[in-house]
Amino acid sequence: MRQEAGSDGVKVGVGVAAAGVAVGTAVDEVEPEGGVPAALDPHAAAKPKAVAMANNRRRDLFKDASASGKNVERGKSRRMIVATEIGFEGAAAWSTAPMATGATVYNFDIDLADADRQIYETLALRVARHPSESEEYLVTRVLAYALEYEEGLAFSTGGLSEPDDPALTVRDLTGRLKAWIEIGTPDAARLHKASKASPRVVVYTHKDAERFASRLEGERIHRAVELELYSFEPAFIKALVAKLDRRMAFALSVSERELFVSIGNETITGRVMRRPIA
Repeated sequence: MRQEAGSDGVKVGVGVAAAGVAVGTAVDEVEPEGGVPAALDPHAAAKPKAVAMANNRRRDLFKDASASGKNVERGKSRRMIVATEIGFEGAAAWSTAPMATGATVYNFDIDLADADRQIYETLALRVARHPSESEEYLVTRVLAYALEYEEGLAFSTGGLSEPDDPALTVRDLTGRLKAWIEIGTPDAARLHKASKASPRVVVYTHKDAERFASRLEGERIHRAVELELYSFEPAFIKALVAKLDRRMAFALSVSERELFVSIGNETITGRVMRRPIA
């Protein structure tokens, strides 16, 4: 087990799953007085109205979670989930798998409050951006991880260097595939293969979802009606790309598929919408 310093100097014990992702690592991240995480700025009144409203919404989400028995009460701790798609292999060893030449590593610290799925976690992601990967694709991939977070979720171990692998997968404790998650605009043949291999297939796209869906109409895709296609508003992705940095920390609140991303003193809002395929 390797020790890393958390954002507040807290020591994080990093355990590594066989799939190349560390999940469920425990961190003593004690909540401040009042049961509101430190990431929620108590001085929101000095900020623009939109930011104050977003932070108030986040406080309400955590209060609701506390009332329902979630572990966010005063003096209690929440887990920090540490995930990586590079740098680890096996139980606790550094990976010897090659990373694409010229790949850039990004670190994302995400304070997630997903009221739609009742998930409240702190995610620490270490993500490699392939040289051929656009910033829009990277941002969409990170958002998809947060919106799909559950035990067993992992990035592809090879990233874009392994084109046959999905961007994200969810597996149970036996290694059985539960979800195949794609980013962008995969072709019909790839989705057909995915639907044969996994009981759930999901696509998150940052491109024109209507055009993408119409392109798939009439194509041979196994269980096409069950395929889940989600799209983000282009302006939302563009605003996040403008804030993209090699080390990035933000709070993400989700309520009725509306997203609130708080970065510093600014809150960026957008929606993730489901589109029918067939």
